Amino acid sequence: GSGFNGGSISVSAVNCSGSSTAKSLSISKTAAPSAPSAINGSVSVCPNSSVSYSVTSVSGATSYNWTAPANASISTGQGTTNVTVSFASGFTSGNLSVVAISCGGTSSAKTISIAKPTAPSTPGTVSGSAKVCANSTANYSISSVSGATSYNWTAPANASVTAGQGTTSV
Repeated sequence: GSGFNGGSISVSAVNCSGSSTAKSLSISKTAAPSAPSAINGSVSVCPNSSVSYSVTSVSGATSYNWTAPANASISTGQGTTNVTVSFASGFTSGNLSVVAISCGGTSSAKTISIAKPTAPSTPGTVSGSAKVCANSTANYSISSVSGATSYNWTAPANASVTAGQGTTSV
């Protein structure tokens, strides 16, 4: 029953002449599982994205309960060691937590802080020719910017970026 905390289970053989000596086995309530390992996954995420997170399995655990930060939700994998978290447009920061569960109880939580990244720094000087001829092609580049995932190049009137949009070199 729900109040079980441990004790001994005993058995003896019985016939019309009496009972044997009892044999016993000490039994105890299963302990709550250990806390999951560190959560693996990105701590810097953009709103309107989905990111996978995982922990290693815990001995004796039968399921896992994940709690997403505000403006995020567990989209797949609740109850397992691997989940996908969907971050809504209003996401800025918060904690992702997971606990291991067994018949013995619930572990302590493992938590990571997740936040929306800050805007990247302004790119450095654009390298390339400042004087070009009409009907010609020119190459331009910048050094990579920490935290940037893409680069947006714009060309002057009557010119176009023909290759490299999104990179550090066009």
